[in-house]
Amino acid sequence: MDQDSPVPSGQVAAAAVHAAGLLFVSAPALDLEQDNTSCTGPSYACFLAQDLAGKFAAFSNVIDLQAQSLETTPGTYLSFVQQTAAQARAANPNVIVLAGLSTSPDNGAYTPTVAQLSQDVSETRGLVPGYWMNIPDGNSALAISVMKSSGV
Repeated sequence: MDQDSPVPSGQVAAAAVHAAGLLFVSAPALDLEQDNTSCTGPSYACFLAQDLAGKFAAFSNVIDLQAQSLETTPGTYLSFVQQTAAQARAANPNVIVLAGLSTSPDNGAYTPTVAQLSQDVSETRGLVPGYWMNIPDGNSALAISVMKSSGV
């Protein structure tokens, strides 16, 4: 995806994927357009201010809210998931919204506890039908999606 114009690039990619009869899954990074704007706040605040969840959800079947960098501050994680899930569903009521979690959200500098991850899930489980779990090992990452079976 072209990082200088991620939304138009995503639209082109989604059109090609949909033309092939497939579902388009987007997972825009929180800092995706921060360098291209005058936004000077934290990347998640710029992401919210630019309505990137809504812009990507408009052409996506599934959107992963990459909230994992916020999971160590549960109030911020919850607030971000609430706001971005609302933006995504306002743009596309049919989009499946997943929230990101990670076993190492900041490249190994911090490892969240099971209790912290459980708290994040407990607080947001009514907002999203599932989670994208990123499990990096330093060289690569394993990503696992877990969703409720009803309504998805």
